[in-house]
Amino acid sequence: METPRGFLALLAAAAAVMAAGCDDGTVVTRVDRRPAFSESWIVATAAGGVPTEIHGRPFPGVSPDEIANRLRMPQRFAADIRFRARAPGPRGLDPERRLVLVFNATEGPNGIRDCRRTEEAPTRPPADEGFTVTATFCTEDRMLATGHLAARRTRADDPEAFTRVMRLLLTQITARN
Repeated sequence: METPRGFLALLAAAAAVMAAGCDDGTVVTRVDRRPAFSESWIVATAAGGVPTEIHGRPFPGVSPDEIANRLRMPQRFAADIRFRARAPGPRGLDPERRLVLVFNATEGPNGIRDCRRTEEAPTRPPADEGFTVTATFCTEDRMLATGHLAARRTRADDPEAFTRVMRLLLTQITARN
């Protein structure tokens, strides 16, 4: 009996999430990818840095530029893909392709709503330990891929851990089917 590749990918993703959840209190949920989302979308968007719209903060005192500088794509992507912080709101001349991050939202995760935002999302104040984030890849006001992360034990004084858990989230969102 042949097992479909999509099912195997789903099992692998579930195992990675469960392992991460047991390990350090990090859990990835609500991953959703539309057929229009592909690795080529990221590569095409990456010139000059992937525009990254940042709502809220994971930790007190961290700037949007620091957040963007700490993000890394999964290892199967080119190592030189970087992210560029941009303010929430009207996009103007900025490319309509972007990553939207909503840290510590007071509303439930919703990638469709996050792509349509034109103002700052309502968020809770950041703490020194633990955060939540919904990451959504958007084209104009359309959601292409999204996922939610709860990083319960990641601390503000451990920037490498922040990079690691965010990479885990981006790995789950961009996983091949």
